Amino acid sequence: MALSFAVAARADAPAASAAPVWLERSFEREGIGVHLRLSPASAQAAAATPRAGDPVRLELELRRLADGQPLSNLPLGAWLDHEVSVASGAVPACGQRVASILGGGLMQRPLLDLTGYYVLTLDAEGSVSALDPAVRFAGRSSLYAAVQLGGRPFDWVKTGDDRLLYVAVPERREVVAIDLQEFAVRKRIAVAGRPTRLALSPDGQQLWIAQRGDAGAAEPSAGGPPAAGARAAVAVAAASSAANSPADAATTRAAADPADAERIDVYAIADGRIETGYRLPPGHHEIAFSDDGRYAYVGSRDSGRVSVIDNAEGRLAREVELGGQPLSLLYLPAQSQLWVVDGAQGAIHRLGRGGAQIDRIGLEPGLGPARPTPDGRRVLALNPAQHRVHVLAAADGALERSLTVSGRPFDLFFSQRYAYIRPLDTEQVAMLSLASLEREPEVQYLPTGAQAVGAFAGLPVASSMSENMEGAGAFFAAPGERTVYHYMEGMNAPDSGIRAFGHTPMAVAISRRGLREHGRGRYSATFKLPAQGRMVLALASESPRLRECLAWNVEPAPRTAAARPWTLHWLGASEQRVRRGETAEFALSLEAAPGRTPPPAAALVAWVVSGAGGRAERWPLLAGARAGEYRIRGSMDRAGGYFVHVREAGGAQAAGGDVPAALTVE
Repeated sequence: MALSFAVAARADAPAASAAPVWLERSFEREGIGVHLRLSPASAQAAAATPRAGDPVRLELELRRLADGQPLSNLPLGAWLDHEVSVASGAVPACGQRVASILGGGLMQRPLLDLTGYYVLTLDAEGSVSALDPAVRFAGRSSLYAAVQLGGRPFDWVKTGDDRLLYVAVPERREVVAIDLQEFAVRKRIAVAGRPTRLALSPDGQQLWIAQRGDAGAAEPSAGGPPAAGARAAVAVAAASSAANSPADAATTRAAADPADAERIDVYAIADGRIETGYRLPPGHHEIAFSDDGRYAYVGSRDSGRVSVIDNAEGRLAREVELGGQPLSLLYLPAQSQLWVVDGAQGAIHRLGRGGAQIDRIGLEPGLGPARPTPDGRRVLALNPAQHRVHVLAAADGALERSLTVSGRPFDLFFSQRYAYIRPLDTEQVAMLSLASLEREPEVQYLPTGAQAVGAFAGLPVASSMSENMEGAGAFFAAPGERTVYHYMEGMNAPDSGIRAFGHTPMAVAISRRGLREHGRGRYSATFKLPAQGRMVLALASESPRLRECLAWNVEPAPRTAAARPWTLHWLGASEQRVRRGETAEFALSLEAAPGRTPPPAAALVAWVVSGAGGRAERWPLLAGARAGEYRIRGSMDRAGGYFVHVREAGGAQAAGGDVPAALTVE
């Protein structure tokens, strides 16, 4: 089956705007010159005065007064809070305010911390959760936000500035773009096939979507090979996180006409060609890029080929026939080489930058993921089938040593000091000191929960491990305990755990919030104003020492009527009790707003969610006796309490308000 590929025209170029500046100050403190600017983050929020709920952009420029040079890589704290202290009822001095925030007391937590981070989880229930690791005391949930996707996620990728997160949802044939500042769906990108792998180009301007075209084909899990013989394609979307991009929840669909390029964000073509479309081999794809983004490499597991695409010239430069099953692609900038891991033949093919074959390194069948070490001197390749980790020299591909890691190692990531290797069949994570790779390294084992991740069906390809904020430890998703464990290097076990509260984390990542340096001495952050009233923005650094607090007014949010197209009414009992396997039936009606008509039953779906988390099913709605009336019928094979929500089938929005029915299964 022929495949196609197309590049989307950018539709997010910044437009000139006369947005107001809400606060602008220049001041000098302790040998530092600071210029501060607060302004609306989007044209939609460009009111004359800031209002609660408005997105705000904070910009800072810092320089040394002695020589006028920019202050780069400065650890700068920033917090937003009420001017009047909740604890004392007074207005504290700036130094006292900063000291109480840094003290970390429960009563001193500011409304908004612009220096921390969130732990993101990809959930089995079809959501992305944001957990606040600073909230770990009894009676307070760490769950900051949860974004509903409408289906089970499979892969994700985050922009370098931590503003956008793209999530592949194969069953909905969508890639969901999530705004990480507001934790809301910005856009749903509808593709022709079932999206599997996502990748961002090195400059962050293009989102590459690998998809399978056969609706019946199963996605390859992290622990097994893909289904063979399915149609597939690779699509490319413009992927901008510009602050003035419209943060809507519209669906961007495939274009059929190249003339639409100025109006749309993405092409997703399953068959045929569009403009400079490329025909690629069928099968599940892996994607890699040269360091400068000039070349994109797309490997097909089913056909045993790698396609080399020249982005600069917009053409398919080469197709390399390798045979076997390319399972992993990695580009080594220092060597200007692409390494292709062939799981079926147990070999690593080394290709030049343009795709010319250099040589073939024979190892053993069963090879899987491979990654270069942070210093680029070595490559670690996992073999789940043989319970092995191979260490190869990046310079010439020589095999330096092979280590045994039991339990089918399948997932790999690096901190600055360690390699973390997660097996499918054991709850322990293997650790290798990168410094010890110079000699015979010793494998250490770290317990991460009570259950192996391989016990869970439908694992995503997204990693269940992530580096921590400090770069000296890791987070591990433990779906068996619905917990994310944190490990600080140098300890014998995880030092803390963050409960996901009703969600089952299958993959984990961190999202930095707040100030990021985007140019020498230039820092910025985008956030939503959390409340109305008199606010204080506090700034602090230790070396050089800075303490500054700026007060400003935030107006109340404008009142808007909550316009719902329908109002839901349960007909009969909205609470039922049945036995396992017994059919439960609910009846409901949707009262349409003026000018609206009740939707067809096919446009709605019932989500049946376990009250204990970790389990959710979708039941279809059937048309009732009269227009606007519906029936829900289904059964559960596991005892417990469940909530029945009615939602629009095309999204995660509640139909007529999220008023659930209750179902008890005995």
